[in-house]
Amino acid sequence: MTIGSFVFAGLLAMAPNWAVVDIPYPEADGTGIEPVAGSAEAAVWESLASYARSRSTAPLRKSDIVVTRIDGNKATARVTRGGHTEVVYLEHSAGAWKVVRTE
Repeated sequence: MTIGSFVFAGLLAMAPNWAVVDIPYPEADGTGIEPVAGSAEAAVWESLASYARSRSTAPLRKSDIVVTRIDGNKATARVTRGGHTEVVYLEHSAGAWKVVRTE
């Protein structure tokens, strides 16, 4: 088994094109990863986090909120809490993101 590992490591070392070197940062692709601070995604995420905390007593995880789309001053996101999923629509007005409606 160790010989196979050495052969495999040697093949990877000889073929640099096989290496994964450029992994893009996950933006609003549905992975549930918290966005970079200061971006529009972060502002939407914070607004959704306060909305979700006000609606339920279940603990909030980063993966519970997924920003699916931001289009100008409108955004759509998916919030999952306690086995219940809802789609939340937000609008940017007066310098802040506000929940307009949910489904």
